[in-house]
Amino acid sequence: MELRHLRTFLAVAEGLHFGAAAEGLFLSPATVTEHVQALERETGVALFERGRRLRLTGAGEVLVGHARETLAHADAAVAALREYSGGQTGQLRAGILSNGAGPLTPLIIRRYMAAHPRVRMSVLRLNFHDHVSALLEHRVDVAFVRPPPEDGRLDMVRLSAEPRVAVLPAGHRLAGAPAIPAVDLLDEPFVSLADDVPATFVDYLHLRGLRGDLGTWTVEAGCGDVTDVLAAVSAGRGVASAVESFRGYENWPGVAYVTLTGAEPACNVLLSRRGDPSPLVSSFVAAAEAAVAETAGGAGLPSPA
Repeated sequence: MELRHLRTFLAVAEGLHFGAAAEGLFLSPATVTEHVQALERETGVALFERGRRLRLTGAGEVLVGHARETLAHADAAVAALREYSGGQTGQLRAGILSNGAGPLTPLIIRRYMAAHPRVRMSVLRLNFHDHVSALLEHRVDVAFVRPPPEDGRLDMVRLSAEPRVAVLPAGHRLAGAPAIPAVDLLDEPFVSLADDVPATFVDYLHLRGLRGDLGTWTVEAGCGDVTDVLAAVSAGRGVASAVESFRGYENWPGVAYVTLTGAEPACNVLLSRRGDPSPLVSSFVAAAEAAVAETAGGAGLPSPA
């Protein structure tokens, strides 16, 4: 049973006139007759009494209600698909490593949700192990991470660059300094990361770019996420590095943050799967790019809560 036949039948049934139905549907009278006859052949019943006045048969009256309901569902489905294709409905899962891009992360999410109130958005905390694999394994749709991974399967939007800070035990000899040269931290024992943490993230946290041929002195901690790192540093087991926004977002007792000079800023990025056809991902990426352009233009960012 074709929807176009039902639509034609309903137009005839509501006006009880083949000619008027043809005009309203922009069809020829012959096409309207053909559609109705096709329905009658398919159902095996007459739908109209064709006399001096056109009347619905009992079977026709039964079909009217079902036709209206079927067409309403079909129209609703088309409308829902159009909304989805326009990035207005559906579910979007955002992964966030640590605090993402600092205050820019909640700004992007808030503005996206305000502009797409019918999208169901969920947020998943990522750790050092899965901040890339969660995206590639389709457990999240977009991911706020740092540093940028080298992976041709991913697209990225560069969100912000943040100064680096040392993460020190509160009683450390350098904890009270206003700033320290990053090279002065290289001889300190760094907390180790778990064996399966990607090398790019290990290099980032251990300031590998400043070391040259100098290796990293690590103490066994096997950290897999931010909480592990802060707990190990707070316990005095070693030091680590982070970004400036940690001062507001990760205010742990027993941990001091000191600005590092001479260290390259960390780049915060938004990742998505290359070639992802989802309109929700496209609209979220567009929202992130707009927020970056706005903040770069001088609008500024909100302070971390």
